[in-house]
Amino acid sequence: MDNSLIEKAKKYRSEGYDHGTIRRYLSNEGYEPSSITSALKQMDNEEILMVYGKQKRNKALNKLIISIIITLISMSYVLYQFVKKGTVDTWAIAVFVGSIGSAIYHYRLRTEETSTREIFRKPKN
Repeated sequence: MDNSLIEKAKKYRSEGYDHGTIRRYLSNEGYEPSSITSALKQMDNEEILMVYGKQKRNKALNKLIISIIITLISMSYVLYQFVKKGTVDTWAIAVFVGSIGSAIYHYRLRTEETSTREIFRKPKN
C-alpha cells in the first residue's frame, strides 16, 4: 500500500473531514477505490489502537497510585509493629513486598510496555 495515500488520508482526517469527503478527495487525486478503502481501514485501526493504548496506560497509572498508597501504608504498619513490639508479622512483610512488586509492574505498564506479555518476555539483546 502506498504510504503517501495513508499520509494524505491522515492529513485530511486531522483537518476534520469525514470518510466520505476523504474518499472523494482521494479519488479525485487518482487513487483506486480499493486502495482508498484499505488506507481508511488502516487509519481507523491505528486510531483505535492509539485510544486503547491510552486507556490502558491511564488504567495502569491508577493502579500504580493505589499500589504506592498500599506500599506506604504497609511500610508504616511494619515499622509501627517493629517499634511497638520488636517483632514483625510475616504477612505484613508479604503485603509490603507484594505492593512493591505491584507498583513496579504497573509503572512498567504505564511507561514502557503495553501488555503483560511484553513485560515478561522482553527480547534479549
